[in-house]
Amino acid sequence: MRDKPVIRLVGDRVERMRDEGHLGELVFEVAPAKEYPGLSEPDDLMLIAQGDFEELIEDRLAETAYNRTRDQETVPDTVVRRLVAGDNPITVWREHRGMSLRALAGASGLSPGYLSQVENGKRAGPVATIKKLAAVLRLDIDDLT
Repeated sequence: MRDKPVIRLVGDRVERMRDEGHLGELVFEVAPAKEYPGLSEPDDLMLIAQGDFEELIEDRLAETAYNRTRDQETVPDTVVRRLVAGDNPITVWREHRGMSLRALAGASGLSPGYLSQVENGKRAGPVATIKKLAAVLRLDIDDLT
């Protein structure tokens, strides 16, 4: 272990600041951004320009969002547009899944006439019915309400 911690400066902006003399005697060691993210010793300190720091945060947030959603189903733009336009979500998802009204009714234990009325807004399906439809369509109940 060293007697004193090392101050590392990371990023192009910091290197420019050093080259232009803005950092004075502060510079002990310059590490290119490629060598980061690991510091070699736990007591090391790092100085990084605000813009570079914000970019690192943005990259980390994007990576986290990607990892959180990478196993989720992607939905075509046409489906999203129909849902946003107010089309009945049961109808939209049924058609997206390639199911006929009769096939969805049969798989969910409903009569085709009843399902048709629910899809057309003539009847409001109770929560139990919406749960059955969501299960058959491989959706969360929230996707149909």
